Amino acid sequence: MAKNSAVNLDITNLSVGFTVGGGTTKRFLTVNGAGNTTLTSQQSIVLTLPNRATDTVVGYGDYSAKGVILVGTGSGTFSALTVGADGTVLTAASGQTTGTQWQVPAGSAAGVTSWTNVTAGTQTMVSNAGYYANNASAVAFTLPATAAQFEYMEIVGIQGSWNVVQGSGQSIVFGDITSTVGAGGSLSSSFATDGIKLQCIVANTTWQVVSAVGNINYV
Repeated sequence: MAKNSAVNLDITNLSVGFTVGGGTTKRFLTVNGAGNTTLTSQQSIVLTLPNRATDTVVGYGDYSAKGVILVGTGSGTFSALTVGADGTVLTAASGQTTGTQWQVPAGSAAGVTSWTNVTAGTQTMVSNAGYYANNASAVAFTLPATAAQFEYMEIVGIQGSWNVVQGSGQSIVFGDITSTVGAGGSLSSSFATDGIKLQCIVANTTWQVVSAVGNINYV
């Protein structure tokens, strides 16, 4: 469309209204129904969607990270779901805002996919991660508040000692015993090089020791 000249804009098969604008002063034109409309001077057209006043337009910015998926929340909005860890799959999860979550497939051998050398006195654990207890005194490892069934965690002792701290409603199954439910329960090492591997058997709340090295204490 050329500037400073009269131009014919042919609008056909149009069932919604829109406006056109340009320059320093915008003028709005609403067109309803099919037809031809001639616009003169410099104007701008803005599309107006009937009954869509609260709609959000999806743009390039919504895909700012690799693997992002836009998922409906069930309340007329959508949320950007970031890509999960390697080897995880997108699974229905009614408790999540988007109704979905990434998790390790049932029966998967993916297990621990990353390791962290812990030299501080505390460490909050995350699923599918391994940790070296490498503090000269002790490391308190806190179970994650959120974990999917079948996910793993592992602790390998190097020096000092370690213990696994539980949150509200959490417990750890160790052979034929179960730790005290909640913050009062825990597992701990007897020697610097003790270690354990845990698997979540009830989402968010219950973990099971699938292997252990050394003499592990429980409360």
